[in-house]
Formats: sequence, structure tokens, C-alpha cells
Amino acid sequence: MEKEFNFHMKKGEKAAGFTCLVIHAFILPVALTYLATWVILTMGYDVQEYWFDVGYYASGFLFVLIALNSFLRENFSSLLDDPGATVYAAFLGYTLYLLGNIIVQMALDALIGTDPNPNSAAINRSAIISPGPMLAVGVCLAPVVEETLFRGVLFGSIRNKNRILAYAVSALVFALYHLWTYFLLDF
Repeated sequence: MEKEFNFHMKKGEKAAGFTCLVIHAFILPVALTYLATWVILTMGYDVQEYWFDVGYYASGFLFVLIALNSFLRENFSSLLDDPGATVYAAFLGYTLYLLGNIIVQMALDALIGTDPNPNSAAINRSAIISPGPMLAVGVCLAPVVEETLFRGVLFGSIRNKNRILAYAVSALVFALYHLWTYFLLDF
């Protein structure tokens, strides 16, 4: 028997969430690229990529906390009811994610000889150069922003209407979010 899906987001929160999703996923990356180019060309500074990651996710984190505060409080409070189960679920989910990632990458390498994921390569470069800020982004900022926007807002809004469509749309948009700027760089 399927567990009941409860999604409690007010209309104003949905509007703020979808606005943030569009800004965070599509507008801000382009704006930051232009800003980085301007800083490098006009001021002569060689800005490290990870500082834009920190700024990008810090601004998204603040907007999500401000715009979706009551939604986050309501949904995160259940995580604190059983912290052991929460930590176990997070550990299990991350372990399965890593395992799935390895399996998919090996299958793609065997079938079509893929290049490494450009997003993962950029994150790995930044983590080697500056592990502290990237740890903050990867552990604190990005999960709150991405999970709230892609799972909370996007998936949650569609899930009440069609579960399969919710999985498909949120997975597709999430994948595009992580790769679309790299596709543009190839043209």
C-alpha cells in the first residue's frame, strides 16, 4: 500500500520557490559568468571558480531560507524527531547514490566511451584547490538549495497530480541544471 503523500506548500511559497528555481538554475549562472568575465577583463583579477560557487550557493541558500522559511520549518522538524533514523537514511541514500553513479558511469564507459561529467570535474578541481569553501558548499549550502527547489518545490508540486511525471520532470530538470551550461560552452 502506498504511503500518503503530504505536500504542504502555500501558493505564495510555490510562486517564490518556482521564481527562485528559475533564477538559481538559469539566470544566476549566466549572470555570474558575465560578472567573472568582467572582473577578469576590466580589473585584471584572476577570480577562482570556487568563489563563484560559494557566492552562487550562499545567495540561493539565503533566498530559500527567507522565501520558504515556514515550509522548511514544517518539513525539517520531522527530521529532528528521530535524528538516528535521519542520519541513517542520509548515509544510506548517499551510499546508494555513489554506488549508482559508479555503475552508471561504468555502463556508459563500456557502451559509448563517455567523457567525464564536466560538472563533477569542475567540482573536483575546486575541492582540490580550496577544500574548506567547497566542503561548505557541498555539505551545507547546495543540499538545502537543491533539495528544496528540485524535490520540495518542483517534485512536490507535480507529485500531487502524477507521481511518475513528478519523478521524470524533477530528474530531467535536475540533470539539465547540472549540465546545461557545459553544453553551451561546446557551441
